[in-house]
Formats: sequence, C-alpha cells, structure tokens
Amino acid sequence: MQTVSGWDRLLSTFSWAFTQPTAATFRRLITGWVLATSRRTISGVIPFADPGGERSHDSYHRFVSHAAWAAADLWQTLAEAIDRYLEPGKQLTVLGDDTVYKKTGKQVDGAGYYRDQVRSTTLVPSIVWGLNLVVLTVRIPHPSGGEPLALPINMRLFRKGETSPQELLMEMILELTAWLPERTITLVADGFYASLAKEELAGARLITRLRKDAAIFELPARRRRGARGRPARKGKRLPPPREMARRVRRWRRVTIDQRGTPTEREVYSRRVIWWSGGGARPVQLVLSRHPDHPAHVDYYLTTDQTAAPEEIVEHYVNRWPIEDTFRWVKQHLGGEQPQAWRPGAPERAAAIGLLTYSLVWLWFLPRRGKTLRFTTSPWYPAKQRASFKDALAALRSCLWRDRNKRMSETVSGRRLILALMLKALAVAA
Repeated sequence: MQTVSGWDRLLSTFSWAFTQPTAATFRRLITGWVLATSRRTISGVIPFADPGGERSHDSYHRFVSHAAWAAADLWQTLAEAIDRYLEPGKQLTVLGDDTVYKKTGKQVDGAGYYRDQVRSTTLVPSIVWGLNLVVLTVRIPHPSGGEPLALPINMRLFRKGETSPQELLMEMILELTAWLPERTITLVADGFYASLAKEELAGARLITRLRKDAAIFELPARRRRGARGRPARKGKRLPPPREMARRVRRWRRVTIDQRGTPTEREVYSRRVIWWSGGGARPVQLVLSRHPDHPAHVDYYLTTDQTAAPEEIVEHYVNRWPIEDTFRWVKQHLGGEQPQAWRPGAPERAAAIGLLTYSLVWLWFLPRRGKTLRFTTSPWYPAKQRASFKDALAALRSCLWRDRNKRMSETVSGRRLILALMLKALAVAA
C-alpha cells in the first residue's frame, strides 16, 4: 500500500545511523511500538514487532542497551525531515521544557527523586522516582487549524550533580542551529529557563516568563565624552514588574491567536536590564493582561529587543502544545513503561517513545485530506481536526491491513495473523 510504503520510506531515512542488521531491528521495533496494545516494555513490543520470530528476542533488548547507535544521529535526521516538511525560509519556533518519567527500581540508570509538576499542588508537592527529561520540540501548525502541534526533535537526560537543565537545553539549541543553519530559531520556554537570557544561543532568540518581583534596571545612560571611570553597565533601579504594571496608564489593545482562537489582550513593553538573570545584556520586558481581568498580569521577557509585544505574547501563550505532547506520549505510546535499567538504556528507551510520536505525525500530516481519512464518532459527525489518537489509529489500520495481506498468503501465515490479532485484543488496555 502507498501509505505503508510511506511509513517504510520514513523509517528508512534513519538507516544511515545504524549497521544493516541494527537498522532492520530499528524499523521493526518502531513499527511494533506503534502496533502494540499492551505495555510498551521491550518484551511487550516484540510480538508486534516480529510476529514470525525472525530475529532473536535478545536482539531487541540489546538494541536499547548495547547496540552501537547514537540518539543525536536520530534527532538530526528527524529535524531535517521536519525541516523538509515545513515551508522553506520561515522562522522555526521551538518549545523547551522538562518532564518526569516515573520509574520503579533503584538500579535504573539516571533515575532520581524529582518533583512531578503535573501531580503537585502549591501546598502538596508530589515527589516521584524517575527520569527527568529535558525535551526540545518544534511547533508546527495543525493542517485543520486550532492548537498547533509540538513534535520532539531532541532530548537530554538530566542527572543530579551534573549538567543543569538550562545548560542541556542550551546544548540542544546549539545543535539545532548547526543542523538547520538556514532557519531563524525562536525558543519559547517557561520561567525556569529564563537564565538563558544571558547566553549566546547562536542567533536564536529567547521568549520566557519573568518573576513579578524581579530586580530590573534602566539601560545605562549614554557616556559623556571625557568622563572618567569604568562605563556604567546598568541604569537606576526600576520598580519590579508587579509594581510597574500598577503604574502603567497607557496599555495598547491587540488581538492575538491563542491556540487557534482570536483573543484580545492589553500589552505594554520597555527595554530593561535584568542584572541577576540576564547580566548587562538589554532585554525587552512585556506586560500582558486580559481587558476583562486587569488585575491578573503576565510578565514576559525576550532577548529580541525589536519584536512587537503582541508577537511575544502570542508565542508564549501557544507554548501549551508541548504539555499535550508529554501527555500523549505517556498515555498512548507508553513512554514511561520500558523496563530498561542498564547504563544508557533508560535514556535510549525514552528517546524512542518521543521519536515515535514525531514519526506518527510526520507520516500522517501530508496525507490528511488526501489519501487518508480518520474515523469519526456518530456523535461527532462534523469533526475536522485529527487528534494524535486519530493519527495513531490511522497508521495502525494501514499497518495491520498490509500485514494481514502479506501473512494471509499461506495457511500458517493466516493462523499466525489470527493468533496475533486475538492476542492484541486480549491484552489491549
């Protein structure tokens, strides 16, 4: 089938990163990961990856723990594939954040105790044992409009006592600018990564949140000719952003696109020095509030001093797709479920889950509305926007149809495909 051959071609673009036998294992493993209806442990994926038992089950376990391949090669290939899908020459918006993959077992390499942001509240934090992953995604528009998509294109495992999450995110940005030198990159991250404002990100601009009580200063006054002493690096201290918002009288009303919906906002901006986080580098402070709720003000910061305030606000309010990506990878692809524990294996297994999410969308998007349809429910006949669950179901349907056709050519094949499909139904969560 044409749709299945498209999936095969997509996976074959990664073959250069492996030896020939390992490339075959990779293609089977990713396909099995998509088809699996049980837990995504390696043992749970093998029956769907290799129903005929053509390769030893050890080869799939060793692919994660011992095989000679580098995740950076896979991420680079994926970034280049996404770049070919997008319109050339346009700005690339990437979203950076971290998430915790819950694990069990004290010997899981790289695991530690971390605060789970999803389950924690202000008063009751949730501390879990697991992996802390710093993930970089590229934001692309959904062909049906509405909320954009965030496709993972790089990942790092944070280990306590080693490189900080901010430094890991900076490393990934520098890699991305090297992979895609013709793209202008905008990095959107939450306030935890605001300290990157003082870093040189190879031309990439940063958009993030700023604390409402941050110490900010005016830009230094122009130095008089003949003045003695070292030039000033900052001006006089300004009121903190929270107090500044109370004093602003001239707010400018703008309309932004917030996850596919036009929304009115009031904005105010000025250039400042954020000494403690950004050093002497001038940044742009943007205050934003909803006209109907003037007491609630959001405070944003960007290293782009010339950008329009409404552009900065629109970029940040559309940061949410990365949270949806984490949810779908965990819920529909079992990103937390692999039981790998040997050195390097948990990080590789996590990378495979995130990579699979991007590959499913990359396969689905060019075919949306052309040769492929997704199933709608009787109570939702007018549905126009495909979710990740729809994209995953469409790919599974094509793969099962092709596998059934090929394996049904012999009596033993028909028996095997029937047994496999019954098992898939029996273990479906």
